[in-house]
Amino acid sequence: MFLAGWVHRDISGGNLLWFSETETEGRGILSDLEYAKKFDANGQGSADPKTDTQGTPFFMAIEIQRRDHIYQPRKAVGLKELPKRSAIKHSKPPLMIHNFEHDLESLFWVLLWTITIRAGDESTQQHVASIFQQSSHCSRERGKVITSGSEIVEELEELLPQELKEFLEYIEVFSCVLMDGYLTRKFELGKLPTYSRLYGLVRQLLSECLRVAEGLNTPLLLLNISRQDTQTKEVHPLAPQTRKRVPSTTKAGAGSTSRKSQHISKDGKSTRG
Repeated sequence: MFLAGWVHRDISGGNLLWFSETETEGRGILSDLEYAKKFDANGQGSADPKTDTQGTPFFMAIEIQRRDHIYQPRKAVGLKELPKRSAIKHSKPPLMIHNFEHDLESLFWVLLWTITIRAGDESTQQHVASIFQQSSHCSRERGKVITSGSEIVEELEELLPQELKEFLEYIEVFSCVLMDGYLTRKFELGKLPTYSRLYGLVRQLLSECLRVAEGLNTPLLLLNISRQDTQTKEVHPLAPQTRKRVPSTTKAGAGSTSRKSQHISKDGKSTRG
């Protein structure tokens, strides 16, 4: 989608599918394009989280939840006397727009959720309950996972079973990669090379996670939350729930963009089949 110039805006565990016709080969599929849109760095964005904060809260980027940028420019350094207000440079941040890194951050949250809640025991689940909440609000604990990832890693070292601890190295590196991206890009949201570099790094990280998961030392783990748990009436409190979706009132054939019919072509255009 990055190569096509689109952002997904709703990456979650339920939208990541695995298709395989054999036991040894397969491919991943990213589904559900209901909220996907063409990325426009100069777009108007939205000050209302109800219109731009889409998708599953568990896997939302913290910038989208906070409606605020992680990067905050320093206004003054090495002051010897109190400056006048007119001498302080103000850098007005752009409106919050869902960008390519926000999609990558969603993959980070899927990974963390998988090893702590979906495969973790009850004590681990309760420890991260303040991080994964059914709310578009970003808790302090959740924000710190991105801004200071080493802290949560140290805590999980004491909680996770041995077979899952190897993933913690990649959790910490992943959070560092994301922070580096946000701080390096500053407010230049249209600077595409800052995203392409991250995509390369994240691909390496996820490849290493796959290697660990398929390794001889990693036994099959019992999943405490299955996909079916997210679809029953009595939902597990730490199972992700998608935000309520409003059905389209547009007549079929008159510009409907249902998730089943919308596709993104290689040239970045939206097509419907």
